[in-house]
Amino acid sequence: MPACKGGGVGGAVMGDDLLLMQLGGMGCVDAFDLMLGKKIQQKDGCLLGVYVSRAFRQGHMAVRIGDEVMPSVQSVFSDDGINVIDDAMAASIEKSLKRQMTECPGRLVSEGEVAALPRAHAVEVSLAREVARLSMAEPFVKVNRLMVGDELNAGQQAAVVGAGAAAMCLVTGGPGTGKTYTASAYLRALARASSVRPLRVAVVAPTGRAVQTLFAGIKKMSGDEVVLEAKTIHSLVSQQSGTFLPYHVVIVDEGSMIGSELMLKLMLRLHSGTRVVMLGDADQLPSIDPGQPFFELLKAAQRGVIRHFSLQGCQRTTSNELLELADAVRRGDGQGFEMMLGRSTGDVTFVECMTDADWQRAEKVVERDVMAPWRGKLSLNAATALLRKAALLTSCRKGYWGTDSVNSRMGWQKEYTPVVSTKNSYHLGVMNGDIGILERSFPQDQIHFHHCTVPTVLVPMMERAFAMTVHKSQGGEFETVVVVIPPGALLDRRLLYTAITRAKRRLVVIGQKTDVVGAVIRKEERVSTLSSRLQASALC
Repeated sequence: MPACKGGGVGGAVMGDDLLLMQLGGMGCVDAFDLMLGKKIQQKDGCLLGVYVSRAFRQGHMAVRIGDEVMPSVQSVFSDDGINVIDDAMAASIEKSLKRQMTECPGRLVSEGEVAALPRAHAVEVSLAREVARLSMAEPFVKVNRLMVGDELNAGQQAAVVGAGAAAMCLVTGGPGTGKTYTASAYLRALARASSVRPLRVAVVAPTGRAVQTLFAGIKKMSGDEVVLEAKTIHSLVSQQSGTFLPYHVVIVDEGSMIGSELMLKLMLRLHSGTRVVMLGDADQLPSIDPGQPFFELLKAAQRGVIRHFSLQGCQRTTSNELLELADAVRRGDGQGFEMMLGRSTGDVTFVECMTDADWQRAEKVVERDVMAPWRGKLSLNAATALLRKAALLTSCRKGYWGTDSVNSRMGWQKEYTPVVSTKNSYHLGVMNGDIGILERSFPQDQIHFHHCTVPTVLVPMMERAFAMTVHKSQGGEFETVVVVIPPGALLDRRLLYTAITRAKRRLVVIGQKTDVVGAVIRKEERVSTLSSRLQASALC
C-alpha cells in the first residue's frame, strides 16, 4: 500500500487539524496520540492514525469504517471512559475518518472496510493459523469413551465427554457453575481411559490468583495418574524458549482475560496433538490487553469450527436477587434490570444519585460498607479477611469517583493497606492484578500476597486497592460489592455484569439510573478478524 506524506486533498488537512485541536482541548487526545498518528498515517491531519492507535490501546485489533464506524468515536475519544463528545462532533469525526480511509491509509493494513496496525494484523493471522493447527490435530492421548460419574450434572457430563472427543474445546459458564470442577472430572476420566501414564498436565491462567484457585480445585480431585504443573501463562511461555512444552493436556482458566498476543505465545509453544481445554465466562469483560481471542473463538464455535460446551446453574451465591440481576444484564434486559433496582431490598441496594446531596449520601454508604473497617485497629488476619469481605469497584481512574482519587483520599494506613500489583514480576511470581496487604513493619515494610510475602521495595509497581477498577477485580469474589458508576460513564453490559458477579452475598449500585440502565442496553464488541479467519481456514 503506498504511503502518503505531507499534504492532503483540498482543504482536508485544515479541517482534520481543527478536529484534533478540539479533541486535544477536551482532553481526548495528547501529544503521544499525535506522534503515533503521524507515524502511522505519515501525514499531518492524522485523525485516522490517532483513531486506530487509540482503538488498539483500548483493546481493538482493528477498526471498521463503513456505513457504521466501529468502535464508536465516543468510546475511542472518551476522557477515561467518560463521554465528552456530542453527536454533531461525532458525525464530523466519522465523516473525516471515512474520507481518510479512502484517501490515504498510510502504514495501516486495510482489507475492505477493516484497517489494522501491521503488528495487530500479523498477530491475528498467526493466531488463526495456530488455533487451526491445534484444533485439527489428532490428540496424543487417545480414548474411546470417557466414563463420567453421577456427581456431575447433565451439562458437566456433556462437557467432559465432548472434551474427550476434541483436541481443543471451550467450556463456558458464569461464576460458580463448576468450570474448575468439570475440568477436574475431565482430567480424572481422561487419565483412567487412556494408556498414557502419567498424564502430564499444565494448568494455567493469566494471573497468579487465578492459577492458585484453579490448581487448588483440580488437585483435590486428581489422582496419581495425573502430574500437575501450575503456572501463569507468562511464566509458562518464558520457560525453555523456542521449544515445544512437554504436556499432554493444557487447561487454561479465565480465558476472557487473555489478550491476543499472549494467546498466540501460548499456542506457538504447544505441540500439535496437545489437548487444550479453555475455561471462561462468555459474558465477562475481555482482556486489558488488545484483542478478545476467547470471544472470537466462541464466535467460531457457533459456526462449528471449534467445540463449545456451556455450563448452567450458579453455586457461588444462594441469592436469587443477585442471580436474577446478573441474568438481566447478561440478556440486555434494561427494563427488567430497572424493575429489580426499584425494589432495592435484601441483597441488592440501589443508591440513585441525581443531586450533590445524593452523591454525599452515597459517599457515606461507601465509607460505612468499605472504607471504615480499614481505619480501625487490625491484625494481619483481619486485614486479609477484609480483602474478601468488601470491595469498591468503579469504571474509571480519573475524577472524584475514579480509583486514583478514592485511594488518594484514603491514603496509606498506619499498619495495613490493601495494594494491587500493576506489573508482572516474574522473579517474584507476582503478576499484574495480584492483590495483597502492605504491612508497616520493622526492619522493612512487606507485602503479603495470597501465595507469598515479599519486601515492599521489590514490588515498586503497585497501587492502593481500597477502590479498584472493574477490570482489576476480574477473577475475584467478595462478600459485598459496591459499584459506583460516575455520571456520563461509557459502560456496557459486560463491565456491569463483571462487577455484579464479583458479589457473593450483597450488592450496592450507586449512580444515575439512566447511566446504569444504559449500560445494560449497550454492548460494544471489540473489532477483530480472528473468527472470520478461523472460519475461512476451516472451509479451506
